[in-house]
Amino acid sequence: MPQDIDILDPVPVPLTQDMSTSTKAAIVVRFLMQEGTEIDLATLPTSLQADLTREIADLRLIDRATLAEVIEKLPMNWTALD
Repeated sequence: MPQDIDILDPVPVPLTQDMSTSTKAAIVVRFLMQEGTEIDLATLPTSLQADLTREIADLRLIDRATLAEVIEKLPMNWTALD
């Protein structure tokens, strides 16, 4: 007689799994700007400013769970992005 198999809940896939680093950066920068943080983007190289501007412009609505996941996974040492 076959045994009943319990169906386990699937392990949730991280919401940001397929998200690029530049998209995550755009999410963080947009969030900080919306919160009133002054960010001197002029200190960035021109090409990076343009890339970041495009990424921010391409963002759609970011749900709270995705925002939380992006922020939780921020490296404590930003030089890790270099």
